[in-house]
Parts: sequence; C-alpha cells; structure tokens
Amino acid sequence: MGSRTYGKCILFPKDTPPQIMGILRQAAMEMVKDPQFLKESEMQNPKAPHYVGESLARSYPAGVSAPQEVIDFMKEYVEREYKVTFE
Repeated sequence: MGSRTYGKCILFPKDTPPQIMGILRQAAMEMVKDPQFLKESEMQNPKAPHYVGESLARSYPAGVSAPQEVIDFMKEYVEREYKVTFE
C-alpha cells in the first residue's frame, strides 16, 4: 500500500509466498476503507490517494523516479548544503 508520495509504502521481498501476499493485500484493501484510517490519514496527508496491489505496482516506478537532471541537482544540493558524499 502507498499514498501519492510513496513515502509510507509497505513493500515485501519478491519471494514472499503468494498466500502471504494475498492476506497482506486483502488487509491493506480493507484498511483503506476503514473510516478511522481514512480520518487519520487525511489529517496527515490531505487528499492523498491510497494505492494497493496492482495499482501500486503500476504507479510506483513513475512515482519514485525523476529525470536525471533532477537527480543530479538534488545530489549536488545535498552534497553542498549537508556535506554528504555520494559514492
């Protein structure tokens, strides 16, 4: 499951047994329908959609990628501002 920012995704190893993934996917689908969860998540990240299962698998790669020039800019910025070195 993930929100529009993918900052709080729940990801599992590729070799997680299918029956376990089915249980976890069902729990996530139920969670995003739970009124208390929706209320609390709206307070944290207003109007963020929640993705589960195939919709997450389809949207995740584009949601966490950026053009190379953006990646280069951010690396330079972090190195300059925070004295971090990328190897």
